[in-house]
Amino acid sequence: MTMAHPISLGDAYIQIDGRQSVLEVGVPVSAFQGVDDNSDGLLQPSEIELHVLEMLSQLNNMFTLDLHSTEGTITKNDITTNSYVDAQQSVKEVQWLRITDYTKSIPTDGVISLSIDRSRIKQDYNIKIERDKKVDSALMSSGDSEHTFFQNGWKQFGSYLKYGLEHILGGPDHIVFLVVLLIEKVCWRRWAALLATFTLAHGITYGLATLDIVKAPVNIVEQMIALSIVVMSLKRLFKVKIHLRWDLSLVFVFGLVHGLGF
Repeated sequence: MTMAHPISLGDAYIQIDGRQSVLEVGVPVSAFQGVDDNSDGLLQPSEIELHVLEMLSQLNNMFTLDLHSTEGTITKNDITTNSYVDAQQSVKEVQWLRITDYTKSIPTDGVISLSIDRSRIKQDYNIKIERDKKVDSALMSSGDSEHTFFQNGWKQFGSYLKYGLEHILGGPDHIVFLVVLLIEKVCWRRWAALLATFTLAHGITYGLATLDIVKAPVNIVEQMIALSIVVMSLKRLFKVKIHLRWDLSLVFVFGLVHGLGF
């Protein structure tokens, strides 16, 4: 069993099938300790070759996958790079592949837990897990280094709501848009309607993008987000008045765009 996903920095894919699990992660060099001999923030092929066993040990300790306490044996544990094409080129990230075989079939129901060593998290990890044709995902960080997948509907909804709000509040472009959106006048009913519409639209595309159902070029999305801020700024600057219904429609469209802006 192999994964079909290209692995980028900060991506992690977990596939559960029968008696086997596959874990693939794009890991930054900064996550390792004691392997960057010249302290340049990069790894040369010679450094990887010299420290590969130590790097694998650190990765196995950094990522802990709990499958109903099912006992397994690691049958493949590899570090590769997508970047260098000759013996001289250094890399800032590596791709880790771990395949584990289990003595009995992994249950197709119930929850699966993943934890990442908080002290080693240097960036957010976008986790996607597949089991029995079901998909779940999470955004894990130093502030949220443990996650339980395949929870019941309400708990899963709560997780997506939490990640969506963190995404909105953690992005300066989203904050600027909301400030421009609400600056026209103080009206709590209007504020509530606009914020709810933006959050709903944002959550739709954020969830679809997280599950890899919808993909959009990053440069196009960034340009559209910038355009949304310009449009709303001009609307407020020239005091263009439109019916609340059309205002909500415009905000909904822009919210869909912002949800794609990881």
